[in-house]
Amino acid sequence: MEDGDEIVVDNQIPTQAEKNTKFLRDTAELLICTARIPPHGFVQHLGPYLPFRVSQLERQVLKIHKERKDKVKKFLKNFQGKLTISYDLVAHDDEWDNSYSIDFHKDFVCMSAHFVDHKCKVGKWILGYYPIEYVRGEKVALYRIKNIIHDYEIEDKVSALLVSNYRGLGRKAFDCFRKWIEKKRGKISNNPFFFRIYCCSDLFRLMARDLFGNMDSLLEDIRVMVGWGKMTSTNWNVSLCNLQGALDMEDKNVFAEDEYYQEFDQPSDEDWIMIRTFCKLGGCIYKVAKELFEGEYSTSNLYFHLLAELKVMLNQELASGDTKYFRRKAKKILKRFDKYWKIMFLVLATASVLDPRFKMKYLQFYCSKEIANHEGSKAETVLDY
Repeated sequence: MEDGDEIVVDNQIPTQAEKNTKFLRDTAELLICTARIPPHGFVQHLGPYLPFRVSQLERQVLKIHKERKDKVKKFLKNFQGKLTISYDLVAHDDEWDNSYSIDFHKDFVCMSAHFVDHKCKVGKWILGYYPIEYVRGEKVALYRIKNIIHDYEIEDKVSALLVSNYRGLGRKAFDCFRKWIEKKRGKISNNPFFFRIYCCSDLFRLMARDLFGNMDSLLEDIRVMVGWGKMTSTNWNVSLCNLQGALDMEDKNVFAEDEYYQEFDQPSDEDWIMIRTFCKLGGCIYKVAKELFEGEYSTSNLYFHLLAELKVMLNQELASGDTKYFRRKAKKILKRFDKYWKIMFLVLATASVLDPRFKMKYLQFYCSKEIANHEGSKAETVLDY
C-alpha cells in the first residue's frame, strides 16, 4: 500500500461526511481528555481548517458526556461492592503565553467514586466536577455530594467520604450528612457504617507548606543562581529535590569557590539553616509519600505502618535537632500530623489488622511502644470495633 491510498472496509470507502463525523468525535474526545481548552477557544485558533462549528463541537462533547455518564450509572447500579466518594479540590497554575500575558485557569471541585471490582482491581471514575473561584478557600459543599449520590442512585453503596483535610468538613456537618445518607438507605443490615476519611496526600501537602513558611523569595533567589528553569516549581517534592542539590553544592563549597557564583546574592547562614531544615524534614515526608503514592494505587492496609514510621522519623529528628528554627518547624509539622493521626487512627489500624500479613501483631507492637503517649489501650479499642 502506498502513501495516500484509502483503507477499504467491506468494499466501501468512507464518505467525506463520515470522515468529518469521526473527526468531530475524535476532537471532542481529545478536548475532554485534556480539559484545558474550551471548545470555542479551540475552534477560534483553528477555525478556518475545521469542518465544523463551535456549536457542533459543544453538542458532541455533551453527547459523549451523556453516553459515558449513562454507562457509569448502569455499572454502579449493578455494582455489588461498596464505594468511597472523594471530594477533591483541584488547582491549575496560571500560565504565561508567548505574548507574556497570563492565561488564568479556573480551579474546580472533582468528585469521584473509588471501588474494587470483581477482579480485585482498584478503580476510580469521575462522577462530576464544578468550577470554583478559589480552591484554598473552598469548604466541602455537602449539597454537591448529595446531588451526585442521588443522581447516580448509589445511596446504599456509599460507605465512606474522602475529603481533603479536617478544616473542610467538621464533625457537626458530617453527622448531618451521615444521618441524611442513613435515612436514604433505610434499614440495610449489611452496610451499617459510614466513614469520614481525610486525605493523606493533602496532609503531606500541608506539612510541606508548613516547612516552606516564608521561603518563596529564597527559593526564587536560589533558582536564579543555580538555574533550575524559568519558574520555581509549585510542587514541594520538586523543590525538595532542587534544594537538596543546592545544599550538596554548598557542602562542597561550590558557591564560595567558583567565580561564576560570586556575582549572585548568596544565601546567608540563616537561609541555609532554613534549607537544611526543609531538606531533612521534607525528606522524611517524601520517603513515606513515595512508598504510598508512586506507581499504582496503595491499598488501605499499607497506610498505618508507613505513617507510624513517619511519626517515628519525625520524633527522632526533633530529638536530634541542633537549632531553634529546626525544632520549631519539627514541632509544627508533628502537631499537624498528630491531629490527623488521632482522627484517623481507628480506620487505619483496622485496615492494618485485616491484612493477614499484619493481623494484630504490628498494632500491638506499635501500641506497646506508645504506652507513654496513652496509645497503648488503642489496640483493644480496634478489637472492640
